[in-house]
Amino acid sequence: MKQKKNIKGTALAVVLSCSVTLGFVITQIVFGLIFTTVCTLKYPAAIADALKNTDKSAVFSLMASFFGVFMTDVMAVFVIWLANRKKKTELFNPVNNKTILTFTAVTMLLWVFNCFWSAAIPQTWGEDARRLTELASKINITAFMLCFLSPLAEELTFRYAVVKIFKHFKSGSTVFCIITSAVLFAIAHGNIAQAVPAVIMGGLFAYFYIKTDNIAVPVAMHAFFNTSGELTQFIPTVGMCGVYGVIGILILITLLTTKRRQKQ
Repeated sequence: MKQKKNIKGTALAVVLSCSVTLGFVITQIVFGLIFTTVCTLKYPAAIADALKNTDKSAVFSLMASFFGVFMTDVMAVFVIWLANRKKKTELFNPVNNKTILTFTAVTMLLWVFNCFWSAAIPQTWGEDARRLTELASKINITAFMLCFLSPLAEELTFRYAVVKIFKHFKSGSTVFCIITSAVLFAIAHGNIAQAVPAVIMGGLFAYFYIKTDNIAVPVAMHAFFNTSGELTQFIPTVGMCGVYGVIGILILITLLTTKRRQKQ
């Protein structure tokens, strides 16, 4: 993405990116309502128990997130196919091993940061998350949704779409593109406790997508991040933080050392 300034193009790109985000949220709300209704009829006891013990908005958010992202995936893939049917797709460009190691290490450290952030700030989200996880298992929402379909939908929306919009308007502002992607990603989460990690995550995912021009990179990072969260149900969070932190730092040190040796 060229760095030549184009204020008008940047402004139009930001506005259209906001529109895409609004479409993403509306899709989740509409299909979330449908899914909530179906689940209420099929699993009345589980839903009633969740509504009694957990904030209603959190329960609805769960429904909207899981079914809404599935429909977002379907529509996004169709739109991308439609846009690229007459030319070679740019979804998957080659990625070298160094980049793979870098984004793996960054994702590990990002997950560790998120754990400390969640523990440091006052919130009831942890308890709600536990109850929602129990509800998800009762109504047969699998981890596959959270660990793959959700990252795919969000990356196609907040990375692929936003970056393509900025390129289309020839805004030339990589920084504004990354900031827009990160902020909209955080807003779409609708949770203050997740705002800071979401901004950092969104910015890093956008950076790696722009650098590699391969949507599989941010999808893999996002999926790895979410899967790590799911694993904490079986492996103590403290243990995972230690392992991920050490491995992530060692990988980054190795990459930095190798780069410095090559320059010498």
